[in-house]
Amino acid sequence: MQDNQDFPHKLRKTIRSTLRRAMPYVSEHLTSTKRIEHKREQFEAHRKKKGEAHVVTYFHDVTDPYSHLAAQLLTHLTRTYEIDLRVMLVNPPADEAAPERGLLAAYSLKDAADIAPYHHHAEFAPGPTTPSAEGFAKAGRLLSAALARSTFVDDAPRIGTALWSGGSIALDEIATELPMADEALNDKHRRAGDKEREHQKHYLGAVFAYGGECYWGIDRLYHLEERLVALGVRNAWAAPKLIAPRRAESTDRIERKPDNIKLELFASMRSPYSYIVMERTFRLVRQYGLEFEFRPILPMVMRSLPVPAIKRNYITLDTKREAEAAGIEFGRMVDPVGEPVERVCSLYPWARDQGLGNDLLLSFAQGAFADGIDGGTDEGLKLIVERAGLNWDEACTHLGNDDWRLEFEGNRVDLITSGLWGAPTFKIIGGAGKEDFITWGQDRLWLVEEEVKKRMARPQTVGQLTA
Repeated sequence: MQDNQDFPHKLRKTIRSTLRRAMPYVSEHLTSTKRIEHKREQFEAHRKKKGEAHVVTYFHDVTDPYSHLAAQLLTHLTRTYEIDLRVMLVNPPADEAAPERGLLAAYSLKDAADIAPYHHHAEFAPGPTTPSAEGFAKAGRLLSAALARSTFVDDAPRIGTALWSGGSIALDEIATELPMADEALNDKHRRAGDKEREHQKHYLGAVFAYGGECYWGIDRLYHLEERLVALGVRNAWAAPKLIAPRRAESTDRIERKPDNIKLELFASMRSPYSYIVMERTFRLVRQYGLEFEFRPILPMVMRSLPVPAIKRNYITLDTKREAEAAGIEFGRMVDPVGEPVERVCSLYPWARDQGLGNDLLLSFAQGAFADGIDGGTDEGLKLIVERAGLNWDEACTHLGNDDWRLEFEGNRVDLITSGLWGAPTFKIIGGAGKEDFITWGQDRLWLVEEEVKKRMARPQTVGQLTA
């Protein structure tokens, strides 16, 4: 009788085990460069057969600072490439796709201002106060009217500048020159945009879509541009450089080392973005001789923050593109959420005491996102531990303890206190008497380097790093 009662449990366990064993092969197929290129070829063949132009769809969220940055590049995009640009207005992302919405709004404002000076075609100078609900509504109606009149590309940068500079007077002046759509038309435009954005499998504003793929903001526009260049649709008279080229950390060796500059990295072992920036961060730390502290946090879903499927899927494919651009292996995955993460976290304090904490977490992340190693099994974790230079038998004496939980919770609290919640997040402390600097995302490591340089006295470079 007992055996019969245990059968459903054993069956579920067997099914879960089978699925986890199959996961690396499925994810490797779904993220393979060959498959992505084949889908692109199929799209182009279908487009040519129907005689359609190269149509790029851009989704604009009036409440989103990144959308204002992206809107300033639209004129350059249409002049540089032989494309038909389709602009759509959208609402802000749903709550499940934008946890900690208040923190996100505040950080986006800061981040847009931080990165704008490094882009030739974009400016962002936020005013002393954030736009009001009335300001967003007025700007939205102006943009909706511009969309109806096919003048969005020309009018959006000016409207956005007036909105984000905090000047209701400036918006009022524009409203005396340009028509405003009524709220019914504005709602109609946003509903249509939301529907198409969902069809394109995305959830944010400032998104470009072409041929079944989405590219978020000016940070990812270079992927789209490289695709258009490969298709031969750049105008012959256009400048050979990309409008928004990829920004990356340098490989220059620093002769003069900074004093009293500390870099903290808040990373999650389930975050693919954390994985593809870990080794690059360690290299930057060595390059500049920075004091460094790794501050791991639990994955968002293990902190009761939702990650909907549409977001997970985009992140996976986006990480693949970003990993390839950085020369990092990615795609053969086993989701480490839950017990695998907790197992490696239980070993982290011990590994750190031996000077190999960073090596252990990098080995685990590489196993989860590139090598298809299941850290939830003893066999998988043993391989992860040993290739980090640690002894498995000794590791087993520490496996499963809860000594790490208080530290990880402290890291989470410090992250929230700093105004962020996600991974990877970088925090720079010290140097030149400046306040702490914080930025979020693997695509901000170049900004970390720029900030370090600002905190150094006359840095000099000699030669090139080889590792």
